[in-house]
Amino acid sequence: HEVSCTYDSSDLRGATFRVTFDREIEVTGYLKLKLWVEALDHDDMDLFAVIRKLDRAGLPVEPVVVTERTHPGPNGRLRVSMRKLCKERSLESEPFHVFDEEQKLARGTVVPVEIGFWPYAMRWHAGDTMELWIGGKDVLKRPEFPGLPPVHTVNLGRHSIHVGGKYDSYLLMPMIGQ
Repeated sequence: HEVSCTYDSSDLRGATFRVTFDREIEVTGYLKLKLWVEALDHDDMDLFAVIRKLDRAGLPVEPVVVTERTHPGPNGRLRVSMRKLCKERSLESEPFHVFDEEQKLARGTVVPVEIGFWPYAMRWHAGDTMELWIGGKDVLKRPEFPGLPPVHTVNLGRHSIHVGGKYDSYLLMPMIGQ
């Protein structure tokens, strides 16, 4: 069964996917997001993805990382026209992009992309929810760099994420002690 989720790339709502765990889950290591995507109104798209933890009440739980600063969780990004991978250097959990060829999108074309996340460790308890947010804007806050300008994107219009059937979109997470 194939379905798609469409969002406006200028809207901070993006697309959100959630799963609530019925047992303790610990994720440690490299994460990878594979998506099948389509730019409905343009020939390119920038994708941003963030994974975060929500408690039983649905409120964000952000770990303290340094100097009392919090971080929402693992994240990744990719300009879709730069999706080309080096098959010899890519690992199942770590895509290796070569950035040597711009592959623009043709209208109506759905393409696979792999977005790598830096290694991370996070634990969810029974009743906690993992939220995967995907959108067209960088939502991470960087208080240590107040003068840093926002990330420029090539986004225009709507993005679609395709799942199910021939579209094997997934989030690969290394789970510990399962």
